[in-house]
Amino acid sequence: MTDAPPQEEHLIPSTCRVGGLTRQKTSYMDSLPQWFMTSRLTPEDENLRKTAFEDIIKTPGEKTKYCIPCTKYDRHGYKPRDRLLILTSGALYLLEAKENKLKQKHRFSLKEVQGLHVSPNTDNLLLVQIPVENAKRDKGDLILNVPNVIEAVTKMISISDNPEVLKIAETETIGHTMKNGKQGTILLGTGSNITTIDKNKEGKLAVIAGH
Repeated sequence: MTDAPPQEEHLIPSTCRVGGLTRQKTSYMDSLPQWFMTSRLTPEDENLRKTAFEDIIKTPGEKTKYCIPCTKYDRHGYKPRDRLLILTSGALYLLEAKENKLKQKHRFSLKEVQGLHVSPNTDNLLLVQIPVENAKRDKGDLILNVPNVIEAVTKMISISDNPEVLKIAETETIGHTMKNGKQGTILLGTGSNITTIDKNKEGKLAVIAGH
């Protein structure tokens, strides 16, 4: 991956090949003035990427394409956990950065990703859908809160060259698969001053997009 400065990246309108985002994602217009970047990691995390990830974790032959910090939510209980999301030419990695070390928590071949589910609202929710048969091994779909979600999704689709995986919710819920094939529900809504993602009293994950 090159360490290109933001001004060397393309603007979203010239790179976004995902028509559904332009038509249906509320936050798309707000993202127009922003430049695409290859990495949004802090200097500390970027240093870890260049050492631990590139030298130890990454599968040989893959090229690093995109990096961004995110929040991952447990499938059971929806506890939030800080993670680093790294895309390579062949896979999606989710890593834990702790005590100046990187630990691989998940790795999916991009060919395994069956859906990239987002809401039509201004939140940054991203559900990465994996094959049901892999749910036991990987503990189910990935539930993520990704800053610059339009950028991240566009990068994923550009790398995989599969725009069909983009799924923009048409109802107020998104279903997700948990370990052993059990199903969970994410509730979508709008109306708060700031976006909130919390487990509600019914035990479901509620994503309320801010104005």
